[in-house]
Amino acid sequence: MALLDVRDIYVSYGPYKALFGVSFSMEKGKSLGVLGTNGAGKSTLVRAISGLLSITSGSIVFDGKSITNWPAWKVARYGLGHVAEGRSVFATLSVRENLELAMVQSLDSVNLDESLRKQQRRSSLSLSRSHRRRSIDSGRLDEAYELFPRLKERRDQLAGTLSGGEQRMLSLATVVMAQYKLVMIDELSLGLSPAMVDEVYATLDKLNSSGRSLLLVEQHPNRIVELVDSVIVLSGGKVISSGESADIESLVNKLFPTE
Repeated sequence: MALLDVRDIYVSYGPYKALFGVSFSMEKGKSLGVLGTNGAGKSTLVRAISGLLSITSGSIVFDGKSITNWPAWKVARYGLGHVAEGRSVFATLSVRENLELAMVQSLDSVNLDESLRKQQRRSSLSLSRSHRRRSIDSGRLDEAYELFPRLKERRDQLAGTLSGGEQRMLSLATVVMAQYKLVMIDELSLGLSPAMVDEVYATLDKLNSSGRSLLLVEQHPNRIVELVDSVIVLSGGKVISSGESADIESLVNKLFPTE
């Protein structure tokens, strides 16, 4: 059974249609690349899967359950993480606090007491320090710091004072803390230096090798080719091509000859 199965989904922004019958599936522990030029519908697709956008028709099944048009918080609670384009961090919290908050947010609500659930519904940032500390697994922090040694050095620094690349690292490190079943990452390399991109992609390779399932959105395919097991290519809101690991490089060279 596929971990994620997207079937014939359509998405609109008001009267403007953005996705037209997009379908694909991916297995647990695998990595999928979503390629396409700017405006192809890549970000719209991951936003629809994560619940940030409603689909007008079609279905999305994740880990055996239909999550079609679930609210984003419920999708995340069920184990599907979304690292959005840009710097998705809490700027006024420290690096460590960002990581701790990601772990607390990922806890299954059925395992939390009623008073804490009510607190979380009011505001994730209103969680008391004592609640957070009781819920933190130091092993997850160690794993995040091992993957991102630079974050360990800056663990007490406010996230908003980190460089752009470091903030993207922190966004990715929150995935480690949350222990999502599948992580969708939108344009991770956007705005980063080549050296920082190399560092971030090396970490993605480690995450995928450890068994985490990844869905990576990229405008520039040369980075994805070396990492993913399969790709789908979007154009004009439709899937125009797809390929498995053995065919990825030839497919990318054919569709993106200037890359």
